[in-house]
Amino acid sequence: MKFSDRSGYKPRKDLQEESMDKELMISLWNCIHPIVESCIDYITFTSYEVPKYKNSIPYNLWTKFFKQMADEFPSAEDFIPSLRSSYERLTWNEVYDLIEFIINEEPHNTDRFISELNRVLDDNNSAWRISDRIIQPLTDKRLLETVKKAKDGDNNSRVQHHLNKAEDLFSRKKNAHYDNACLESIKALEAFLDTQDLKKRSQQLSDRIKSLKGRYNSLILEALNKINAFRGDAAHASSMKDYQVSKEDAILIHVICCAYINYFNMKK
Repeated sequence: MKFSDRSGYKPRKDLQEESMDKELMISLWNCIHPIVESCIDYITFTSYEVPKYKNSIPYNLWTKFFKQMADEFPSAEDFIPSLRSSYERLTWNEVYDLIEFIINEEPHNTDRFISELNRVLDDNNSAWRISDRIIQPLTDKRLLETVKKAKDGDNNSRVQHHLNKAEDLFSRKKNAHYDNACLESIKALEAFLDTQDLKKRSQQLSDRIKSLKGRYNSLILEALNKINAFRGDAAHASSMKDYQVSKEDAILIHVICCAYINYFNMKK
């Protein structure tokens, strides 16, 4: 954070939730530019040689993301100016679409890219961060670390599947399903407990919680019972007239379930 920001001489920007000011758009471009530029070989040994593409990422950007004609694909020498021109016409949400596209086109060596993008998003008070290779709503950094630890832990594919599905359901800008997101988070916790005792795999979560008595603090298990009870409320959310499960509910349940997975992992 700059001196002017820390000292209060420059007011902090409003949260950029469904918008993107010029400074943020330029800063994100400055992150994207070197990644795309690294896909082009500018080294020439004679005056007859021209820059060449190193991989298919520029072509995929041109044809798959920007939906341009393949026969109009620019030369390697002209690609960056063409890309910048197209970038400047994107809306705020399309810029985030582009970032996700690049991250998934380049599955390796993106940690530094993502780290720099998140720094820019934080500096410009964006309401979004990159977590698990997708743009997600901003939550407290410690909460993000809790979720990341649960997903990166030594857990089976069922746990990962339910956690990823929950995040997909509550992160959608359109057609979000917060009740189902809660269910998926709880299913992830249930799947994790399945791995702890394969003989009792068919048990419901409530039965599993009972079997944990004596091994863990009773108040911690009581809180877990409350989370399990929420499963019933979420499952019948469509028929509930007095309360509808919200995005905040879904994120809270997700973080709590991740925290329990981390807790049980540490207590092994």
